[in-house]
Amino acid sequence: MKNSILIIGESGVGKTHFGAQLLMRLNQNIGQLSMDGAADNLEPFLEAMDRLNEGITADHTPVTTYVESIWPIKTANNYKGELIWPDYAGEQVSNIVISHSISNQWYKRIIESSSWIIIIRPTLLRLPEDLLSKPIIDTSEPNDPTNKGELSDQARLIELLQIFLYVYSKSGNSLQTPKICMLISCWDELDTIDNPPEYLQKHLPMLSEFIHSKWDKPLIMGLSALGKVLNMEIPDDEYQNSGPEKFGYIVQPNGTHSPDLTLPITFLIE
Repeated sequence: MKNSILIIGESGVGKTHFGAQLLMRLNQNIGQLSMDGAADNLEPFLEAMDRLNEGITADHTPVTTYVESIWPIKTANNYKGELIWPDYAGEQVSNIVISHSISNQWYKRIIESSSWIIIIRPTLLRLPEDLLSKPIIDTSEPNDPTNKGELSDQARLIELLQIFLYVYSKSGNSLQTPKICMLISCWDELDTIDNPPEYLQKHLPMLSEFIHSKWDKPLIMGLSALGKVLNMEIPDDEYQNSGPEKFGYIVQPNGTHSPDLTLPITFLIE
């Protein structure tokens, strides 16, 4: 099986901005990756690049949009692979858990992938109250999602991974479970001194425990695709003057920041 990396993320996690910034770096040979041929279906990313060049954020992709974009890539050491952006509207990822069904497109990409990049944005997740710091009498408040019979956000992400693992295992694929990278996005929003694995363990402990129970060496990194907060209407002068490719960073597992947004993909391929 070739190196085929599946990008997975729900709505609002920053896939659009990550893809646009990554595409700029690939086109300009900034980082450890470069294009190894022509990519297809780049329209959403090109639109996002145009907006970032103006110093404003990209628009949200409509729920009905389905764009499969495949990027052939190679590393500086000539390891080759491909990036697959199978579903551009993040709501469709969430619907996999709701419907407990996989479309033919998703099924094909899951069983053919060798690595998964799961993008999560902690500020969008509902985190449960700590029972040690919250009186027990208050644990049944109406705004507690568990009182409505809903899955917590951690449980939903775990169920999504379980569905993917089940599909992969039942496909007759004799290869080992795909490698995984948990990419904690919008790192600049988080007020933390923790490195990414520590942050995941502290704030999403159930998800962290599940990942470590299924993968011996999961790659856990942070991502700030933009490097700063941008407005949807008011242009950012620094972005316009310096170029979007000068912004954004990856937080490596040891906490070190790197401007090379290609690092997670390079690690998975090599």
